Amino acid sequence: MARSTLALWTRSLRVLYRRARHHLLKLDRSRVDVRPLREGDVEVLARLGPRLPDGTYAQDWQDQCSGRVTMLIAWYDQRPMAVGLVNWAGPRQPPVQIVYPDCPEIFRLNVLPNYRSMGLGTLLIDEFERLARARGLPHIGLGVTYENPGAFALYQRLGYGEPAPSDFMDEYDVPQPDGQIIHHSHKAHFLVKSL
Repeated sequence: MARSTLALWTRSLRVLYRRARHHLLKLDRSRVDVRPLREGDVEVLARLGPRLPDGTYAQDWQDQCSGRVTMLIAWYDQRPMAVGLVNWAGPRQPPVQIVYPDCPEIFRLNVLPNYRSMGLGTLLIDEFERLARARGLPHIGLGVTYENPGAFALYQRLGYGEPAPSDFMDEYDVPQPDGQIIHHSHKAHFLVKSL
């Protein structure tokens, strides 16, 4: 009983902290600029932007120039607060490609920790959906790991679902400063939204 009471109090304090932080750091949405990556942004993002789990912003710029991806950045008062990419060729993981071969995939959505739960991720997703509709695409998807139930709930609220079996292993490599490569593997869902 004591453990469950402590857990309840801890959870309640976290909720109160988030609400207070959200109130103090409330964003003026009229000052948020969501736009695609520009060459001059690469250095700024490397210095100030969200840390990348894999790859580099310079590589993202090259991929965007080739037309394979589009990276969007949410800027607030000239500072990058959130980033995300869409892979226009479809899902990046082979098991998902089989089920959804032509579904563009939103991936690596990342908001700076102090600015989470303020709608920046939703702004990026809305813009990715607008870009996909402009290309005449019928749907768009994204992966979310089992370890991230908050993001899963958000994506479901935004209309993303699972029209077919979509569990997969999200696998990627992260280069380390010493040259080593660390392989990551997480069980995930692929969620799709009709546009």
